[in-house]
Amino acid sequence: MHGVAFLCAVIGGAIWGVGSLGRRCGVADAKLDDNRGMLSAYTLVVYSIGTLVVPGLDYLLMNSTMSRADTEEGLNDSDWLKTLPMLGLCGVFSALGGFTACYAISLADRNGSCMVAMLESGVYSVAAAVFIVLLLGEEPTIQLYVAGLFIIAGILLLHFKGGSDRLDREDVTYGAATGISSGSSQKAPFFAVLAGILWAVGIFGKRYSAASGAANSARVRANLTYVVYQVFSLIPPGIFLVYELLNGRLFAGGPGSEWFRHRAPQVLAAALVSGLGGCIVTYALAAAGPNEGALITLISDGIYTLLGAVFIALVFEEKLENFQLIGGAAIMIAVFSVHPTKIA
Repeated sequence: MHGVAFLCAVIGGAIWGVGSLGRRCGVADAKLDDNRGMLSAYTLVVYSIGTLVVPGLDYLLMNSTMSRADTEEGLNDSDWLKTLPMLGLCGVFSALGGFTACYAISLADRNGSCMVAMLESGVYSVAAAVFIVLLLGEEPTIQLYVAGLFIIAGILLLHFKGGSDRLDREDVTYGAATGISSGSSQKAPFFAVLAGILWAVGIFGKRYSAASGAANSARVRANLTYVVYQVFSLIPPGIFLVYELLNGRLFAGGPGSEWFRHRAPQVLAAALVSGLGGCIVTYALAAAGPNEGALITLISDGIYTLLGAVFIALVFEEKLENFQLIGGAAIMIAVFSVHPTKIA
């Protein structure tokens, strides 16, 4: 594997994990069924806008440090331009996955949101690798099988609560205090899996687009691919936001105005950091070899899955059990089972 692609996958996945914390902050006040969807949509709108800042700055920096011919080559690359319709469609699917992910986290019980985040991200990483192999014709390597098995094992362990009576009692108390019923929390895994599958379409689209075109414009393609992807992912939440504006829910005194004062800054800060991670991961997909896209996906998303849950657990003081710690270790083993063999 190309060393640069491997390092970008590891570093980008770690930074990207902050996004899970941002989405958790966005739905922290979702206590009743009638505001979960609303807060999930608000979170996705602010998060999507925030993730566009870093790639936008990177594009300006790229124009100031690279020759005009190099940037124009990337912009006018006919092979890359042909991928844009598919990339845009994948961005829309990804947005639906992002909304579903936020909704799943809002359904979780007191100690369950980091587990829901890990479940959706784990499904996302494995499903994306499968899509890339099946739809882009990549040939699975032994490294891919080994990494995939460890990540699947890690996902199963991360989601295993171990039957702790203490945690069950805490969840009942939390539900009584917040209005989150046990029936709602039982729906969270279903929406988490659905979110992971929808999100996986997005990573397939990024690999499909970023890997197309001339090799010497890889940075340009990676940047533009991520920007186009994020712009299209704004369409579904943008439509909802216009609806909310027309109905006056975002003005002073409306239910959305309080959220934008208190939670939006937290989501935006996480999105700014996450956007940097997303740029780095997209570059890893652009720099990866012909049969390395699925493996890069497993590496970056495996780290994203683990660290995203750790960030949530630390900030919201959620408790992890021994099985879940072992699951985290399995994901790390999957990452370190991949050895870069070529520095590009």
